[in-house]
Amino acid sequence: MGVEAQAFRRAGRQVRPFVESAGVRCRGRSKALERALTDFGSDESYEKAAAKLKEHYGVDVGSSTIRRDCLRHGEQSREYAETAPRRAENQKEINAQADGCMVPCVRPNPDSGDRDLFWKEMRICAAFPQGSKTPFYAGGIIDGGVERAGKDLFHAVWCAGFGPESFVYGLGDGASWIKDQFAVQFGEQQSYLIDLYHLCEKLAEASPAFAESPDKQKDWVSCQKDRMKVGHLKKVTAALASRLEPEDVADENAPVRRCHRYILNRPGQFEYFDAIANDRPIGSGAIESANRSVVQMRMKKPGAWWRIENAEKMVALRILRANGQWDDYWAALKHDNGKGRLNHQKAAA
Repeated sequence: MGVEAQAFRRAGRQVRPFVESAGVRCRGRSKALERALTDFGSDESYEKAAAKLKEHYGVDVGSSTIRRDCLRHGEQSREYAETAPRRAENQKEINAQADGCMVPCVRPNPDSGDRDLFWKEMRICAAFPQGSKTPFYAGGIIDGGVERAGKDLFHAVWCAGFGPESFVYGLGDGASWIKDQFAVQFGEQQSYLIDLYHLCEKLAEASPAFAESPDKQKDWVSCQKDRMKVGHLKKVTAALASRLEPEDVADENAPVRRCHRYILNRPGQFEYFDAIANDRPIGSGAIESANRSVVQMRMKKPGAWWRIENAEKMVALRILRANGQWDDYWAALKHDNGKGRLNHQKAAA
């Protein structure tokens, strides 16, 4: 369906009387249409989003238009997230997790005239008050370094209700940047645990030194896991110490030594007994789920390679939805003459 409208020239300027009187813009889109195409484009490739728009609404919009609108709203959604109301305030206990996953990226190569393909780490943070099962997410590409990741971590925890009397219980793998940023951002108002699953991976690597068959190796890992959960860390380190490889064995061939060192170098990061007693998580399921559902399901589609700035915008759009801010974002959007712009006054209210 289309509308034919006359166009005239007046003083060297093109004039469309119907367009001006109707308050529409040539090739413009209503807020409802922009919302639909952005919704589809944030889930599917732009080509598939165009096909879905045609199937469900009978509207034929090119994939380049969907791409342009998705990226514009992705950029605005990050602005909105920085000014949107907090989900909670002054929570006594907040659980927070952080992790990273790799995203396929591309950049022009001026020397060859071609493009370079590479992988870049996307870091995601999740935070939720004690007793809540609904995390608040923040994150992005690490071009800003760990300081940028730390700011995202603080933003997620702040939105989850961080205040002067709050205490943050951090959780992650053994990556040093995660532990360091919890300390930098929250100081004495935090503690940090290594995800039990990641510890068990280290124990599994060491298990062949303690049992021959795979079943008995699993039993040995399970025994050490149970010891850690009841606070018997010293029994685990003692067991490992009894089978340490000789010093002349290269580190890559010494899994027992690596596991033993991994534990000793992270004091205070295996207090699972206290976490279990206080109903706090000891596994990083929330952030692992975010890596899959928020990042990978859209960013790792076959054949997809992203410019870093566009990857940032798309993930910001998906974080907006994951945080339950989708409706509020569109309500805060002005749509002057068919061009959606963020109403900062409403967004900050």
